[in-house]
Amino acid sequence: MRSILLLLLPGAVAVLMQDPGTTLVTATTGENSSLTLACAGPKAAMTKILFASYGTPTGMGLSALIAPSCHSDTSIAVVETYCLQQPACNLRAHNDDFGDPCFGVGKRLTVTAECGLATQTIEPDAGAVVLAQNASENRAISLACDAPLVIARILFASYGTPTNVGLYAAKGKCDAANSTDVVSTACLSKAGCTVSATSSLFGNPCPKFDKQLTVTAECAASVISPTAAPYTSGGSAQGGGNTSPTTSATPMIIGVVCGIIVLVLCCVAGGIAWRRRSKPRPASPIYHSLESTTNRSEPKPYTLISNDTTGPSNPTTGPQDQGPVVRPFDGGRRHIYPSSFINLNVQPLLYHRLVLEDLRVTSKKPLASGAYGEVWLGVYGGQQVAIKRLKQRDPRSVQKFIEEIVLMSQYTR
Repeated sequence: MRSILLLLLPGAVAVLMQDPGTTLVTATTGENSSLTLACAGPKAAMTKILFASYGTPTGMGLSALIAPSCHSDTSIAVVETYCLQQPACNLRAHNDDFGDPCFGVGKRLTVTAECGLATQTIEPDAGAVVLAQNASENRAISLACDAPLVIARILFASYGTPTNVGLYAAKGKCDAANSTDVVSTACLSKAGCTVSATSSLFGNPCPKFDKQLTVTAECAASVISPTAAPYTSGGSAQGGGNTSPTTSATPMIIGVVCGIIVLVLCCVAGGIAWRRRSKPRPASPIYHSLESTTNRSEPKPYTLISNDTTGPSNPTTGPQDQGPVVRPFDGGRRHIYPSSFINLNVQPLLYHRLVLEDLRVTSKKPLASGAYGEVWLGVYGGQQVAIKRLKQRDPRSVQKFIEEIVLMSQYTR
């Protein structure tokens, strides 16, 4: 005889009837507590929820009654989500799960269910070894086949609120659509694997519900290689050994990639070196060549002696307007040459010659500039130096610059 609900007093009294061949489980708990329902027997499951009320119900078992003044209309639906087709389930009596049917009133949860023979939902291959695991949220399931078998097929996988386990597993109202794909990626063709029951891995199909992961898999001999993949843990477990053609080709792929990288680096280095060698040296704006270091003819030597107070004296030899004038200068002598003739004396500079190929100007404009010359920034022999150039290129200015160089070379550091 099927279950019958007989209303004796409308909205007040109901009589529950139990199906033949089934067993009854019932429990009640107060608000903010939890209750557990469990069927006896390895193949038993809760096949029907006869009564469920979160509010102020009265009675237990088949005598349980709803209180119309305080009853959550979602009671049956919530309990079925957690318990239907399950061998056992745990329920929390809380407003977050059922809502608050009567604010300010102490509530309780009462459930009565029938346990019967679970309906097999999965058909494995004949003679196959079946693995079954389930884990609550934020825990993990571990599957392992005996060698030389590997995990050949995922018969069932559901992250959410699946019902029952093993060959009796079924999807509940809350199920992550990618459950089978995630577990297959982690476990197929491997001797063992571990998959975490987390929303970060599967997504969160029902944020308001506690979730679990249920997996049923099948072990079989590897059709790819007689060597089984080693046991590897992690939500995205990766197998080793020779269980896959892709795995066996990994060293070759790595070698090809490394060779390409080395070739690219060599090409880049060669290009840089070629550009440096082929790049012409910038023309320096500070060096000039003189057409000649002497004038057209050699003059007759003569000397004019003068000082700042008496003025020039008569010449000893030669014309007065063509001889050099010697004036006192810091304890030495300074030569003043007429513009008509200058004999450049470069002999003192031979000890201070520089290799112009090693001298390079680095500044874009002079660091300082005066009436007779400019100072530029440069590099010589790997050291930073200051380079002075003349503004005037006439022989008289050049000779003065030679004397300045000779004088500076006599300074001690």
